[in-house]
Amino acid sequence: MQLFDECHDGLILCKILNDSVPDTIDPRVLNIPTALNRFPNHREQQHLPRVIRRGLLAQVDIKLHPELYRLCKEGETVDELLRLTPDQILLRWFNYHLKAAGWKRRVNNFGRDVSDGENYTILLNQLKPDECSRAPLQTRDLRQRAEQVLQNAAAIGCHKYLTPASLVAGNPRPNLVFVANLFNTWPCLAPLDEQEVKDYGMVEDFDAEGEREARVFILWLNSLGIEPGMFNLVENIKDGLIIFQAFNKILPGSVVWRHVSKPKRDAPITV
Repeated sequence: MQLFDECHDGLILCKILNDSVPDTIDPRVLNIPTALNRFPNHREQQHLPRVIRRGLLAQVDIKLHPELYRLCKEGETVDELLRLTPDQILLRWFNYHLKAAGWKRRVNNFGRDVSDGENYTILLNQLKPDECSRAPLQTRDLRQRAEQVLQNAAAIGCHKYLTPASLVAGNPRPNLVFVANLFNTWPCLAPLDEQEVKDYGMVEDFDAEGEREARVFILWLNSLGIEPGMFNLVENIKDGLIIFQAFNKILPGSVVWRHVSKPKRDAPITV
């Protein structure tokens, strides 16, 4: 109950939000609780976990990190890379470092593929070898190994968002947020040289005809609470599921879900 007592006015949660996504909330507009006014910040509590995830994933962007161009596969164009969702880019980034480390395994998800802590151990060691050793690989007990992995993460300032229990359980959401925080803190990708910039070209901001409008629709659909979150308008609405969700949000009960075919595919993790 102490947790609820401490967080009931929303101020601590607002500080957590600003910690994960700096400058999201201007501290000057926060309502300092008094005996007569203790509720205005409660709205921040309702959607905080989702906002934190989206805030962290929003920084996984080639416009912010041109060096992500290095993640293009052989024969893949930059346009194709741009169509990837942030969680797909993070998997690419994760595997890029595993390959650079000479590690035999790869990750295809943020669940079972990270639950034993081995891939995390290699990733952390590759990112910051002086602070993060490979010692957890020698620990057989998975819970103890998870604790050691997070101790390594704490040594480089990235221990937030994931617990040993969630790691061992292979809970996708906190693992995704954990990896996003790792990337945002220590991307460890060499900047592009002049020739590489010429080879890859430059990504323009959303100012081409139709792109700004697409961005508006993406923001609107995300505001409805559709899942998974939208990142690419054309790609994300191809199977129609997001359109059905939007209909149902606007007119509750308008979609009979048992009649909707859901394609079998690895969908991006809900943000």
